[in-house]
Amino acid sequence: MNVISKYKPSKYILTIDGKTYEREAFMISVANSPQYGNNAYIAPNASVSDGILDVCIVHKFPLYILPMMVFRLFNRSADQSEYVEIIPGKEIQYSAS
Repeated sequence: MNVISKYKPSKYILTIDGKTYEREAFMISVANSPQYGNNAYIAPNASVSDGILDVCIVHKFPLYILPMMVFRLFNRSADQSEYVEIIPGKEIQYSAS
């Protein structure tokens, strides 16, 4: 828990299908399927057959929210958290600023 409490978000510049987004995030994951593995679902609506990637952005959240964030990963509702933003796209570029 000590490592998580000291983790700081980074700033990212994302270009998704020609549109630029600037975000501060704890984590960014690009998913072509809903599941990470071990039944953790970062992108519940992603599909391996639609030709679209889901860019999953986990924004800074208070440490007391961590149990709820973990719960959402395992009950397929990560996309319903106010701290998770999912942007679908076909052409994706990103850089840390």
